[in-house]
Amino acid sequence: MSAYDKVAERSGGRCEAMVWVMRSDDDGVWTRCGKDRAQIHHMLRRSHGGELLDAVGETYHLIALCPDHHGKVHAGILYDGHGLLIEGNVYPGPVYVGPDAYLLEHYGEESHEARRSDEGRQGSLVHHP
Repeated sequence: MSAYDKVAERSGGRCEAMVWVMRSDDDGVWTRCGKDRAQIHHMLRRSHGGELLDAVGETYHLIALCPDHHGKVHAGILYDGHGLLIEGNVYPGPVYVGPDAYLLEHYGEESHEARRSDEGRQGSLVHHP
């Protein structure tokens, strides 16, 4: 299953943007937008390596957005302070360089070196029947 398919399944095809909804008692609550016809948005831009994460099946950097929210993101209205943009870059490996804690833990240089070390050890194991 592709990363896009995983996000479509996770979201049920509905917008995952969080919106503030006022209630009758002058109090409000955060809830998902939930509109249908959601499109997949790269919070870590494709030009910054988002496609490298797609290729390994990662979905953390992807979110389903309705056409209204997706349009606002690309118009620059919903980037800053709305959690719809991840700073940094991903390089082949994939290796992430930036401030995001999840991506650093899973794709940071230290994580990449550990994966390479594990692959080397597994490759050097020889089974003799």
